[in-house]
Amino acid sequence: AAAAERAAAWAIRATGLEDRDAARASSAAEGVDGSETLAAAFYRANSKWHPSIYALPGWGPAHVLKYVQTPEFAEGLLPISAKSREEGFSIYTYIDHHTVRAVGGTDMIQSRNWLESSPTFEIKNDELVGFGLFGSVHPLTTELYRTYYRLLRASHLAQALLPHLPVIDGKSLDLVAGLIERIQIEVAARTRIPRMFVVMFPGTHSAEWLKTRLEKKNISVLDYSKLPLGKYVEQIQIPGDGHPTPAAYEAVAKVLAFDLFSLLHSSPRRED
Repeated sequence: AAAAERAAAWAIRATGLEDRDAARASSAAEGVDGSETLAAAFYRANSKWHPSIYALPGWGPAHVLKYVQTPEFAEGLLPISAKSREEGFSIYTYIDHHTVRAVGGTDMIQSRNWLESSPTFEIKNDELVGFGLFGSVHPLTTELYRTYYRLLRASHLAQALLPHLPVIDGKSLDLVAGLIERIQIEVAARTRIPRMFVVMFPGTHSAEWLKTRLEKKNISVLDYSKLPLGKYVEQIQIPGDGHPTPAAYEAVAKVLAFDLFSLLHSSPRRED
């Protein structure tokens, strides 16, 4: 999980987190030998490829974009040969909550400094523009969200009647599509790995709308949002979390390995 360790070190410097050990422990849990990541399950499904993870828990597309623009990201790929780069690819895994993380929302108040330290981007005149960290750019909105979140936490009635803010709309999905497009451009420029796929996990409600936007930008999408896992997996998502369960990761990884081999004109092979 060396790549995740570099991501943790960068996140510590970027956000000023005091609990360095906790940040590194979180990154270790995101390593490719874990049970709750797609990369780990994908390697078990077919070990022809050797995955690395370049993200941390709680990140959305804006966090990933800021990280791939740093030297730490490219440094993790230095030992990879030119041939391996040509045959490699990157994957962005999408869940519904990534849209909340892109625009900033009340859900992000639950963790210390999560909302305030999140990078802020907007689409201006069809261009993606960065404005700094959410807490600095939107201090009044941050306090409003904090107060609103306390209200939601204090009352079951409020949780039942009031929506979490902001309400996700087409503009929000346009921003996510713009961020993922820029991630693809940056990764290709900095690593010389040109291919990127966006994987949408089972149960992703916004998959269809985001997929349409991404395909208009010529971004390859592997949409597993309606993959019928109910027959094989008792629980598809972690309750109240939105991430796939370990069993769902394993099921998606097997389908993903087969689909990628088909797309990349190779025959599926499992090395025992």
